[in-house]
Amino acid sequence: MSKKPSDLFSNTIGDKIAHPQQELNLASIQENIRQLTKDYPLSPGGEFGKAGKSSGVRVIEANDQFKTAQDFWLKLSKGGEELYLPNKKGKKVIFPDGSISTYRIITSTKNSPAIEIYVYHNNSKIKMKKIHFVRKD
Repeated sequence: MSKKPSDLFSNTIGDKIAHPQQELNLASIQENIRQLTKDYPLSPGGEFGKAGKSSGVRVIEANDQFKTAQDFWLKLSKGGEELYLPNKKGKKVIFPDGSISTYRIITSTKNSPAIEIYVYHNNSKIKMKKIHFVRKD
């Protein structure tokens, strides 16, 4: 990774992020999840990745966990209002329907960025989960 994790989120606390993917016609999180399943298939139970050590956590293994987490985030957050978290350790996106997702590059699990998905109107197949991205062994 070319930048230190702390350099990835360098805007002013609480500033809106100028996101190149934002459009006047805001996307829904459900549509973004449908698009994500092309690259990150869902389990039969409607979850991304494999079961983690905790029941509320899923794991996606990748050769470069930071790049994979960033790719997942860009696809998931498309069209939402993106903000930095107050602690500058991540971002959150808010969708018009009230759904929220967070992306933290620094977590309590070393070298394992995490994304949490909270779908307000859960008409989609996805369950609300935390996903950690880990390096393949």
